[in-house]
Amino acid sequence: MRLQAAVAFPGQGIQSPGMAAQVKGTRAWKLFTEASTILGYDLGKLCLEGPDELLNKAAQAQAAIYVTCMALWELHGRSFPEVKVFLGHSLGELAALTAAGRWILPKACSWWKSGGN
Repeated sequence: MRLQAAVAFPGQGIQSPGMAAQVKGTRAWKLFTEASTILGYDLGKLCLEGPDELLNKAAQAQAAIYVTCMALWELHGRSFPEVKVFLGHSLGELAALTAAGRWILPKACSWWKSGGN
């Protein structure tokens, strides 16, 4: 019997300073560098240190959650058996689309930079 999996990504509200600590120093940190260049601010620093007031603003929270999810997916996604279903709650839908190969990080970051939420 072949194992299959479903993967779910969270929505807004899960953000907090330190959320990217597991990613710092890994090969996936490059996603924070790429996103920071597009967004025009240091997203990695925001995800590691806050402040809460900025991290809880919609556009920053969404970018932070999305990029953290994508970095964790890059680090651990291959460890899953065959993924048959990608799920996302609200903002997590974009992460699910990206993990499934239907959306790309630069497009998502450009969307938040232009005021999308």
